[in-house]
Amino acid sequence: MKKTYFNFKMSFTLILLIIPLISWAQTDDVGVSDILIDEFGASNFTSTTDVTVTVNNYGTADQTNVPVTLSLFSKEGNLLGTVTEDVPSITNGSSVDYTFTNALDLSAIGTYTIEASTSLAGDLTGGNDQFSKRIYKVEPATFPYFEDFENMRIYTKSYMMDTVNFLGANGFTYKQSLVNERLIFDYSGIDAYSGRFFMGLDGGNFGENSTILTVDLSSLDVNNDEILLNFRYFDAGDEDGAIDQVYVRGTPDDPWVAVFDWNTIYSFTWEFSNNVNISQALIDNAQSFSELTQIRFTQSDNFNFATDGVGFDDIELYRQPDNDLGVVAISGPSPSTSLDNSENLSVEVENYGIN
Repeated sequence: MKKTYFNFKMSFTLILLIIPLISWAQTDDVGVSDILIDEFGASNFTSTTDVTVTVNNYGTADQTNVPVTLSLFSKEGNLLGTVTEDVPSITNGSSVDYTFTNALDLSAIGTYTIEASTSLAGDLTGGNDQFSKRIYKVEPATFPYFEDFENMRIYTKSYMMDTVNFLGANGFTYKQSLVNERLIFDYSGIDAYSGRFFMGLDGGNFGENSTILTVDLSSLDVNNDEILLNFRYFDAGDEDGAIDQVYVRGTPDDPWVAVFDWNTIYSFTWEFSNNVNISQALIDNAQSFSELTQIRFTQSDNFNFATDGVGFDDIELYRQPDNDLGVVAISGPSPSTSLDNSENLSVEVENYGIN
């Protein structure tokens, strides 16, 4: 008779290794997976702004009257308001979008955090209950646009946390992704291109350090109005990074489109962007102008000026005129000792306009 041997020690060890990998589905398990509100808002963010959240039922049982709490916090983390309402029903394995009957007051310019969470009795999986989103109520700048930052002489000149429409720089929002990133307007080691002040981005730990200009272009047609962007920039030895660029998007819901790579050489001098065509960039990416068309200036590095960082100055957004001619060169006559007072002058003329 053939004998069969059983290695108890090895089998028991295998069981101990497998048990932690087994995930048992909970009977009661719900949570918020999204808050359906724009990241940036202007006229659509009012004192009675509706908020919709997506609530998921991850459990095996159908659920009724699921409590969901919606809270609004200021930039500093202060609670501005909270409300709890019941989602009528969610079948197992599905989700529903629920719009709160109590609206939020987003009428004031500023940075907010919205937090939504469930509190279902018997739900033992708390890690998926909550979802939060940071949003920005902005005041778009008017078009045409020009900013040389000289008004910063009477306002705050350094920021290290998200700030909307900071005084002295019309239409700009500061948005950082990591601590120690910085926005400054006055640095003694670098002269502004014009005047005294410029917009500088530095510091951090290779995160996304950005200022975002929001401009109301809703009265313009992206196919018929050629909108150009000019600015001066100063690369202070910032290490070349993939996101060290200038971007544009037609609305806050659109993806960002890179339009200018400022970090190509360590110049330590003021350089010129030279007519970046915003309209064409949006057309090429099936986007249009809106009340909240945005331009993003992004820097990523780890040290402050003047080891790293980038400066921007004299930012201008304008429409290319229909009729715009300019002399770009004098091509004749050639230099000669026999020239007299009846020579014909030849010039090269460039048509900058749309017509």
